[in-house]
Amino acid sequence: MALFNNEKYAPFRGRTLAEQLPYFQFEDDEESTYHNCHLLDDGSLGVVWKTPVPASYSKDDGEIHTINEFQTFIENLPEGYHIQCAITSRNDLRDKVESYKGKEVGIEQAKYLRKSRAEKIVESGVYGYAVSPQAYTKLRDTYMVISMKTPSPIGLSGVVYHIVDGVYQILRMIADPFTGGKDIPLLDSVFNRVVKMHVGEFKEALITAESTLSQAFKLKRIDRAELVEHYWNAMCPSYKEFEQKVTIDEQRDLKEQVFPLPLENDYEIVKMGDDYHGLIMMAMMPDVVYPDYLGVIRRSLPTGYTFFTNIRQGNQLMEKVKLTLLASMRARMASVFNREEVQIINQETSDVKMRMAQGRKIMYAQVGIIIHGKSREEVEDRVLRVNSTFKKLSVVPDIERGMSLQGISYSWPMVWNDEYSKPFARTRKMLSNDLVELLPIHGHWGGHENPLAVYVNRDGEVVFFDHTHHEFVNWHYAITGTSGSGKSFAIVDLTLQLLASGVEKQFLITLKDDYDRFAETLGKLIVIDLDRQDVCINPFAGEINKQKIQQWVEGLDLMLKKGGVRESSSEEQRLMEQIVQYAYEIVPEGDCLRPSWIRDAYLRFPYVNAAQRTIGLKAAEEIGSFCKDGVYGSLFDQFPSITEDDKLVVFNLQNVLSEKIADVIVNSIFTMLDNVMYCSDRKQKKHLLVDEMISMVSSKGGENVANQLKRAFRTYRSLNCMCGVSTQNEEDLTSDVGQAIIGNISKRLILMPKREMIPLLMQSLGLRSERHAQNIASLTTKPGFYSEFYLMSPHGEVVCRLLSDKLTYALATTQPDDIGELERLAQELNGDRWQAAVEFSKLYPNGVRAARAAGQV
Repeated sequence: MALFNNEKYAPFRGRTLAEQLPYFQFEDDEESTYHNCHLLDDGSLGVVWKTPVPASYSKDDGEIHTINEFQTFIENLPEGYHIQCAITSRNDLRDKVESYKGKEVGIEQAKYLRKSRAEKIVESGVYGYAVSPQAYTKLRDTYMVISMKTPSPIGLSGVVYHIVDGVYQILRMIADPFTGGKDIPLLDSVFNRVVKMHVGEFKEALITAESTLSQAFKLKRIDRAELVEHYWNAMCPSYKEFEQKVTIDEQRDLKEQVFPLPLENDYEIVKMGDDYHGLIMMAMMPDVVYPDYLGVIRRSLPTGYTFFTNIRQGNQLMEKVKLTLLASMRARMASVFNREEVQIINQETSDVKMRMAQGRKIMYAQVGIIIHGKSREEVEDRVLRVNSTFKKLSVVPDIERGMSLQGISYSWPMVWNDEYSKPFARTRKMLSNDLVELLPIHGHWGGHENPLAVYVNRDGEVVFFDHTHHEFVNWHYAITGTSGSGKSFAIVDLTLQLLASGVEKQFLITLKDDYDRFAETLGKLIVIDLDRQDVCINPFAGEINKQKIQQWVEGLDLMLKKGGVRESSSEEQRLMEQIVQYAYEIVPEGDCLRPSWIRDAYLRFPYVNAAQRTIGLKAAEEIGSFCKDGVYGSLFDQFPSITEDDKLVVFNLQNVLSEKIADVIVNSIFTMLDNVMYCSDRKQKKHLLVDEMISMVSSKGGENVANQLKRAFRTYRSLNCMCGVSTQNEEDLTSDVGQAIIGNISKRLILMPKREMIPLLMQSLGLRSERHAQNIASLTTKPGFYSEFYLMSPHGEVVCRLLSDKLTYALATTQPDDIGELERLAQELNGDRWQAAVEFSKLYPNGVRAARAAGQV
């Protein structure tokens, strides 16, 4: 009776699992509709797409958009087509970060910074990174593979197939003398028509699928070599040595190259090479599902996994008939015992029919998750944990044992066939909308292709980001975060990420000494102090032009006021403009314009009347405080301390915060920066960060300084400069200057705020979505482990974690023990602080205290 049995039993052995893998790939022409399509041994056609997991979490109603798109895709499938959606996550990140590590930007320090960051990511993929004193989580690379396969073109199998084939061969033998060994024209034309119909239907389904999945899914067809590489990435990552690629030998059978390592099936655990795999299948659907129902399982797994779903659309007419007959039979049986149960059955049947009338389809699906690991113990532990999580979600799971190898084979693209999987008994019937809502096909925004800066999202996936992307309207940004949220480290990390990406010219204005040693190591530190003789912030240097005259007048006006708020008269303004031009003319060669020459100009200027002379002589007396013999002379009356050749410069204003001329100092710094910006190469990327400056500007009432800050955000984009502000006080951003800056930014980096300040923060940053509020409220900081921040840009948004690699730690640490050891190393290396930091990173990757605790020193 086997001839009439519709259940076809697939072979069990691993060697034969490759029988349905593609053996022929046609149309190398990229313009062809069939480019990178595959022909299988059974005559069916298939295509495999690789795509990032849709960034549903980064958009309002993102889950709904992704669900609608995928649901439309599976509901429009021709009958008999097989679809697989598999999400694979692997912990081997060497390939992922190789492009980041190898990017050349022409800066020597950038190589070390990139290498250190890349090593941290690879290490965190293999061993994990600490998230608490007792817990670790692993980084991973996650992507989605969607495959579509047609049914076999001729539905003959078993004895019937062999009978037809035998008749055909006999007819060919009889006709050979008359046809010269060619195919019989009549039979050949019949087969040609069958093939054309088969290929034509596939072409229509292919175009429809790619058109439907065009918004949320970034589909890329993969060829046979990439397909085999996907098998190994998922199932046997330990097979690949560093920088080794999976290659296909065209002269050898593909099946011999897919399974080159020993394959062992030991009860519920399958071993391939040195990797272990366990399988859990969904045995029963939950009663109620919602979007991304199983997403918590996929996102919370700290190890590699493959979450796969095999789908086939049923014959909808037959399914309706079955549904009606089954409901009638159940109702008859239930009516004997319970009338209420009859009503429930009738209601369920009516609901299903109503949803089918609305366009929903009945699907046959297998849902499973494979846990990958490096040891049997690890996989067994993870399988039990996932099994427990399934049960919490009211999903009945089944840990596969005797048929785990067979089940795992169904996770490979284009291998599953519903006819062969019936003995496996894991296919479930469900409506299309319930199926799509069940699946974890949602993810975070994956960042940019260009690996300039690298971050890690909270699910452990690597995110590349380009802070200076050419499509941004501007590159400006704001960093917010309460005290202790990790804002200072975020600033250092951003500066180092930009340096590693090639942005060498960077300027940081701060009120703290957290960045002093960092600046001395990588560039220049300028500590503004009235008692220091080695620092000058003369705002009058440079070549004269119309813009410079305006800036010089503003600086001179502030100096004459000495922190006061008196408004200068129009006569005083006109006189100051004349004086700075006159002073520039009397500057001797080899010198620069400075307060002493401005005082001389006031004394020597040919005034037109006595009133003007009185104003000028009084101004000469006032400006004397900023001349060489004045109280502020050492800070203003010499050549400025920065030039256009300087790279990274940090201005520390901590010691002048309470001085009455604080607005004069800040204005002078911005004027000096203007000279550098306009005199240097405009094509060169630059970075300016103002740390906690809005508070000082507001407290001093420095209208001129506020104007300088607003002007920088408004005009520096044309100079290829990225400007940023950071603040821990949300009220700073509600001020006039704060709102002017927010109106000119394209990026927001939000660290953990005070919970009660979230509404004010969202208002000041112009955020209104409930999703934004939820993401901001979820931010957390674990001192010594990581800080979370919400990265928002015009291209996407994602919650990331700041992890410290060993070199970044050496440059950012403020621990006394670390600083003492860094100073000792610098003395041994003849004052070379950069080499001291590199050496420190090798000796103490986690700091001196951690090394002592581990008994390493």
